[in-house]
Amino acid sequence: MNARERILARLQVVAAPRTASFPAQVRPELSGSSLDTFLARLEAAAATFEWAEDLRSIGARVLDYRRRLGLQGPTAVAPALRELDWPAELAVELGSTDGRALLAVSRALAGVAETGTLVLVSGPETPTTLNFLPEHQLVVLDTADILMHLEDVWARLGPSLPRAVNLITGPSRTADVEQTIQLGAHGPRCLHLLLVSG
Repeated sequence: MNARERILARLQVVAAPRTASFPAQVRPELSGSSLDTFLARLEAAAATFEWAEDLRSIGARVLDYRRRLGLQGPTAVAPALRELDWPAELAVELGSTDGRALLAVSRALAGVAETGTLVLVSGPETPTTLNFLPEHQLVVLDTADILMHLEDVWARLGPSLPRAVNLITGPSRTADVEQTIQLGAHGPRCLHLLLVSG
């Protein structure tokens, strides 16, 4: 084997794909159920939630939210939720949004109990613009999809990752302006979770 072949052989070893493994000791011990822990951390991050009886009730819950806050204009809805019963008053627009919609409804892949984080992935059925452009983001999450630790999310996603994975912990915020917390700095100012018991 000449010098060139030795260098190329070493490069192949370095470039070989590695599977990530996470030692159990880096995961914090959490007391209580994943649901209780998740909801406590979600509220601590200034997000809100309500229970939905099942997926069929989501349209009515969104309409109630919209009326309570007096929101006008279209409602941007992820195509993953197209089959639900959407009241005409919501003026649903399926798919991505250009920012005209003050209210968006998305579907989460998972919730992370450790931090109260919602995990949303990009794709044709779940456009990323719904996570950042509207003032109000409503997210549908099945309680069966609440995982204890962030590492559990990567295990669920498997080897074929989506183009983007958005980890959302509460409404967007910044303290850059005179060190005062401002909500809605880089995305929705209100994050509201619609929980479905699975």
